[in-house]
Amino acid sequence: MSSPHVAAGATGSGEVKRSGVRFRTVVEDLMSLMARVPNDATEIVVVLEPTRNARVPGASWFRRHGATVLVLPPEQSSDLRAYFHKHAKNDRLDA
Repeated sequence: MSSPHVAAGATGSGEVKRSGVRFRTVVEDLMSLMARVPNDATEIVVVLEPTRNARVPGASWFRRHGATVLVLPPEQSSDLRAYFHKHAKNDRLDA
């Protein structure tokens, strides 16, 4: 079985509400992840890092459940990771 994914949840203003949430790309875990979204959320945006094809099933599931799915260009993701690696390292940044 593959390693779990790691998620973080933030408000529209960027305030991190949850981090380090581990989940697998199975219906039970995806439903549990969506259940963490506050009931008063008016929009759900899922941002994915382009690693392998592992993002495809999750992206499809989130789209079917009303989320907007964005996939970062690999070079931006890599640049951001390099920047944060120089300045700080923690699970929240990895998510």
